[in-house]
Formats: sequence, C-alpha cells, structure tokens
Amino acid sequence: MIKYSLAMRPKKDIAIYNAAVGRIKKAQKAGQEPSAEDEAIVEAAEMGAYATLQSDKTLTLEEFAEHITSHGCVYSKGDIYGILVQATDCIKEMLLEGHRVNLGDLGTFWLSMTQRPADSLAEYNAGSNIKSLRGSWQASSNFRGLIKNAKFELTTTKKTTSAVIKAQKHGVPTVKI
Repeated sequence: MIKYSLAMRPKKDIAIYNAAVGRIKKAQKAGQEPSAEDEAIVEAAEMGAYATLQSDKTLTLEEFAEHITSHGCVYSKGDIYGILVQATDCIKEMLLEGHRVNLGDLGTFWLSMTQRPADSLAEYNAGSNIKSLRGSWQASSNFRGLIKNAKFELTTTKKTTSAVIKAQKHGVPTVKI
C-alpha cells in the first residue's frame, strides 16, 4: 500500500513562492510588516493539490536480506546480507573508477556531480569546482509502469502525526496545522 498525503502548492514558480513565504514568516516573527511584493507573490500564486508520498519505514540492509529469504530463497539471511554488502562496496568501487554499472532488471548506476563554474577553462580545477559526487540510478523497464499494480491510501503527513501525538501527551485538545 502506497501512502500519500495532500497539500496545496503553487503550480508554477515554486522556488519564488517558497522564498516569498519564508520572507513573510521571517518578517512576522520579527514583528515587522511583510513586504507588499512578497504578499503579492503569495496572493497571485495559482495553487493546485499535490500528493506527497509518505513512507513509514526504511528497511535496513539486514531487514531487506531477511525479506529476500522469506521468498523461499535457498541462501541464508547472512549469505544474502554478505552478498548485498559486497555488491554495494563493488558498485561504489566501480563508480569511483569511472564506470557505469548495469545490473540488468535492477537498473543502471552511475555518478553525477554538483559543481560551481570557473570563469574559464584554464581556471577550472576539479578539486575546487566539483562540490559533490553522488550515485545515481536509472530504473530498468522492470521498475517502469509500477502504477499499474499500485494501491494508494490517503494518510497524514509525518509532521501532522507528530504534532497530534505531542499534543495528546501534553493534554492539548487541539492542534494547529
């Protein structure tokens, strides 16, 4: 079951809207009047309902290995766990050697990076211009079209659930969300 919550968000220019909301909140917190420009941005935003996926658990590698063995696998949980740990280490090693790693039905892994530009080719230095490397993954066709088999359940956000639990613990009858 795929859990999701709903929220109203701007249909366009989300970064501009969020920045304006942030400045408005900051001004209000400081006891100041928000700028008319920021209020106009928020007021003019065309809003739409969007779903946000809500997961209640992240499986550890060990739990995932145990799940694999629950499907009648001939290998033990320890064997599967060891293979997954070694596969993870080897994927990282291959990526750092500049390779892509295609794992068939699982998909392909590669490195992507964030960087800041240099003013010229001569001034570019990988050590100072490249800010981060991260592993990226492209699903195989096996993972595409998942919506055909998905079942959805509307739920609350983690933030809302946490606020309600906190209020209940402190005997507060209402929660501002």
